[in-house]
Amino acid sequence: MQWLKFQGLKVALAAPTGKAASRMKNATGTKAYTIHRLLQWEGVRQAFRYNDKNPLNIDWLIVDEFSMVDIFLFNSLLKALPVRSKVLLVGDSDQLPSVGPGMVLRDLLISEMVSTTRLQTIYRQRHESPIIYAAEDVNRGKIPKLYEFKQAKQWMDVGDCAMWETPTLEATAQAIVELAVAMKAEDVDLTESLMVLAPQKKGVCGVRNLNILLQPIFNPQLPDSAEVEWNEVVYRVHDRVIQLKNRYDTAPAVMNGETGIVVSVDSENQRVTVEFEEGAMVNYRKSELEEIMHSFCLTCHKSQGSEFTYVIMPLLLCNRHMLTRQLLYTTMTRAASTFIAVGQTKALEIAVATDQPARRYTQLQTQLISTVEELTQTLDSLKKKRTVKSGTTATVSVAKRLKERGIQATTGQRTKIGSLTLQLYQDKYKHLPSKQPEQMEEMKFKTKTYHYESEAVDLIDRAIDIVLNS
Repeated sequence: MQWLKFQGLKVALAAPTGKAASRMKNATGTKAYTIHRLLQWEGVRQAFRYNDKNPLNIDWLIVDEFSMVDIFLFNSLLKALPVRSKVLLVGDSDQLPSVGPGMVLRDLLISEMVSTTRLQTIYRQRHESPIIYAAEDVNRGKIPKLYEFKQAKQWMDVGDCAMWETPTLEATAQAIVELAVAMKAEDVDLTESLMVLAPQKKGVCGVRNLNILLQPIFNPQLPDSAEVEWNEVVYRVHDRVIQLKNRYDTAPAVMNGETGIVVSVDSENQRVTVEFEEGAMVNYRKSELEEIMHSFCLTCHKSQGSEFTYVIMPLLLCNRHMLTRQLLYTTMTRAASTFIAVGQTKALEIAVATDQPARRYTQLQTQLISTVEELTQTLDSLKKKRTVKSGTTATVSVAKRLKERGIQATTGQRTKIGSLTLQLYQDKYKHLPSKQPEQMEEMKFKTKTYHYESEAVDLIDRAIDIVLNS
């Protein structure tokens, strides 16, 4: 950044999440944006303000945490860049991939069509930190050496990487609570420094239950303090929360994954006001509280792009279907100072042994190494197929099909069904389905979703059955 500024160049810093953008700003002393904020997403139009017809006025773009960027967002980003711009992408290909389609960072690296530099020095953890070596062991499929301890009060003596063996789910949850209490007793600012990261949302050691158990430790109730209760969750001033849906009616817009602090609670009118890290001040009526949740504990996936001084992770056999080398590596490397696993050693062994990077069928790598003539033929072929399909007006979306079948799916299940349907469709028809505006029940604005020809409804049904029965 210093060199680019010295050259008098116009530089933009961006990241997929608000937390990652905030870290870029703190590290460089330069304003950083989420990609959506940089391109200025306009919710009503369902489009970015900056695009190929209205490009950004910049010479350099630096994007951090690029492993989280999906193919559609990268496409929008490239379209918004003038021809003169240069791009620097920073990311870790060993982390979990983007939630959306594609594995852009992996494909770029494998294609060897872009200049690549692999950083050898780690700055998040201190030099020679055991976390560094433990994470490297996990990547190589070797069980890391974690300092073993049995009492919460020993947490300061366990080094940077440790494990507390617990026999049951209840004992694991209790141990996590005791660790938070012990840290607070040593004057650790829990809100600023501690994050509990769990593989899943449900269960005794899932995000929802742990948030309930941790709230009295992070932010105990004070006499006569105002509270608002919604769906068995109590919100009070100073609670740490996270946004769950993109919200465009605020200034600036608040995106899914941004964290904030409750600054006001009106128990009489049942309102909660949250100040987010990018400066937005958002009021939530009781009916809107489903858009946020406490963030004393988050899923491992939600933590990408973030950094915390202390990280605690429940590592349990009951989560064996979710435990992978990539999940454990990502969670461990969120910790700048101390990583503590709580649970069963056998679960640790399963995670390290399970090398299951996301299996996605992508075309970016192939297209990058194709000749201009080959790409032209492919594009012409796709145009012809789309022209044929354009005469078909009867279409169905995943949301519409779920409603037709009377199925109540969770947000996570709908996402999985949508991804699987898209994969099945591409495998069969060799092109993408059309996108059309659709009013989703849980959203205030219309959003563009994939709509499939009526003859492809069996693919949606297959995806629904696979996800719901898995």
